[in-house]
Amino acid sequence: MKEIIKCVVGLIIVILIPILILRMPIKHVEMKINVTDGPKQDLDKDEVTQIYVGNYPEDPGWIVYGKDGVMFKGSNKADHIFVVGNFPNKMNYTLINTNVFVLNGKYIGEKKRKGIVAGCFYVESWGVFGKLKRESGFGDSVSKSSLTIYDQISADPILVYDSDEFENVDDYKTSK
Repeated sequence: MKEIIKCVVGLIIVILIPILILRMPIKHVEMKINVTDGPKQDLDKDEVTQIYVGNYPEDPGWIVYGKDGVMFKGSNKADHIFVVGNFPNKMNYTLINTNVFVLNGKYIGEKKRKGIVAGCFYVESWGVFGKLKRESGFGDSVSKSSLTIYDQISADPILVYDSDEFENVDDYKTSK
């Protein structure tokens, strides 16, 4: 009987420890920001700013939902943008598709990459707007404020670029 109990306890430990390790928080990303609804605001070049972005599945990869405490009202969202700088180039797709990201940095103007012209934002720091939204299958025991080891392991490439991948739009226009 003691051997069966030891076997069951051992099996539970072998199964439970990896599950607990995968749920361990590794990077705090929750950002609590008070916002109001307002009209679309243009991004000003070289101005330090905070923008709120969501995933866009094609190049340039991101769409701006707000700026500096204002969420753009209505369907007239801001422009699509490229993201460069201090933002991960891999992340769990379920997190990318269900969360709004807060990017602190500078708008560096329009850039061209592989025939696509769009604004480009240099990220100095980032987080997630409010609590981290996760698939319902994870339950309440997974961190809503931090990325976990599982998030790191299940990360896939996302649309984030290096600055040297772009042409300046002004250089492109003057060469024609």
